[in-house]
Amino acid sequence: LVMYRYRANTIKNNELSFTHEDDVVEKSPVMDKFLTYLNDNIKNGALLFIDYGYTKEGMNGENTGDTLQAVKSHKFMDILTNCGEADITTHVNFSHVQEILKTENTSIVPLATFLIGLGLPVRAADLIEKQPAKTEEIEHAVYRLLHAEQMGGLFKVLTKIYIND
Repeated sequence: LVMYRYRANTIKNNELSFTHEDDVVEKSPVMDKFLTYLNDNIKNGALLFIDYGYTKEGMNGENTGDTLQAVKSHKFMDILTNCGEADITTHVNFSHVQEILKTENTSIVPLATFLIGLGLPVRAADLIEKQPAKTEEIEHAVYRLLHAEQMGGLFKVLTKIYIND
């Protein structure tokens, strides 16, 4: 994935939107082409994207910023520290992905909403009933998956349904 970072004070056209002069917007032309290819070529089926990300409202109420980060053992670290031993990631702008895929038959929800819809609380209760010794472990996992300040809110789920008669 190739990403380009743009600063507001370096852009000479209105192609990107900025709130402040020193804002940063990350874009990936390669990803845009890939998404366009998928959208143009899937006739019947579905797309499902699950990742860290934000919508138009953005992260912490903003839609700009540097989201490149390194994560190791669930902790953030400098991206140049221990190269090769941490996951390098960026937050996905799900609103931008939705714009490329077109909004018809497309939805974006927090991971918690998606997992609750799939029945995670009921399944977790069944697991606890069958394995009471693992109650604390299961409850911790469910908390992490559903809590708004954990994966439940940080991750987004984008679905797109393609139906051609």
